[in-house]
Amino acid sequence: MELSPRGSVSRATGALVSLAFLCLASLARDSKSEVFTGLLGPYELFRFRNTRGQLARRGSDLRFARYHVERADERKEFVAAVKYLLERVPLSCDLDALLRRWRWLAEGSIGCIGNLKTWLVDAVAEGGTRLTVAMLTRIRPNG
Repeated sequence: MELSPRGSVSRATGALVSLAFLCLASLARDSKSEVFTGLLGPYELFRFRNTRGQLARRGSDLRFARYHVERADERKEFVAAVKYLLERVPLSCDLDALLRRWRWLAEGSIGCIGNLKTWLVDAVAEGGTRLTVAMLTRIRPNG
């Protein structure tokens, strides 16, 4: 889907967008219980959400802020999230060594777990059998 700078959907994709909205509406309407339907995505979806009056009226935006690692409680949560992701990377790695570099990982991801996940996915796509600091440095976002 492509949005113009003014936030409108092109005609070519407009039919697909309309179909997607009809599918979502039918799922919500046909549900026998109160089911929450959530759409998650990047900030580009803000403009998309406002292309339909019904969606704009019934929807609400929830912003998940980045971690502020200068605060002890958020730093602890960030390190726990880093550990969770690293344990699921399909490459071998020195978990303790990478966890000791939590501040570097926070800087490279600007404290956003989504950015960190993308960084790790990019590392997996690089190939190889081991996740290393050298590999992460080579593909590190934000310099």
